Amino acid sequence: MSKLFLLLLLLPAVLRADGIETFLWDKANATMARAATEDEFLEGARLYRSLLDRDRNRPAILRNYGTALLLSGQPEKALDAYLRAERLAGSDPLLLHDIRAATAAMDPAADSDGAAPSAPDPRPRLAPLPWTRSVFPRHYRVPVRIRLIVSAASWAVFWLFIPFRRRRIPKGILALCAVAFALFASSAVLSLHALAAPLP
Repeated sequence: MSKLFLLLLLLPAVLRADGIETFLWDKANATMARAATEDEFLEGARLYRSLLDRDRNRPAILRNYGTALLLSGQPEKALDAYLRAERLAGSDPLLLHDIRAATAAMDPAADSDGAAPSAPDPRPRLAPLPWTRSVFPRHYRVPVRIRLIVSAASWAVFWLFIPFRRRRIPKGILALCAVAFALFASSAVLSLHALAAPLP
């Protein structure tokens, strides 16, 4: 009974916090929809940042925050936000496009290559993706939460089959689990370490 009473006491605070987040989210989206200058996009970024100060492990907010920063002329911070979103939710074609656009915006030398001026291209300039994305796709495409689950499952199955290691089939399972654990656990640890860094 006391637990129920405590829950009823805390419910208004939870609903109020959720209402504040919804208000900030709607306000940030509305600010971005009508923004036309770098200062206006920066205001949208500030609103998204206030949401991230409450919980910075929100991929959708990180993506919008990155877009606001990119459009306000801060590609380094935008790239950091995009990479955080990718680590949390995995990559997709749109997010890869945003990462390439932010990377290209960080390289001013590519804009001044000595070529004759021409009509402006409405398409954003995109940088190539590093080779590591082709060699280690699981590190970029799979959300960190799934990598942690696969690591834990591999570890559990490995120790479950240890008593049967003298038989042929469990040996193969042991090897597979050890490799899966090494690959996914190392990838997850790298992502968690990057996510633990302060948000710029």
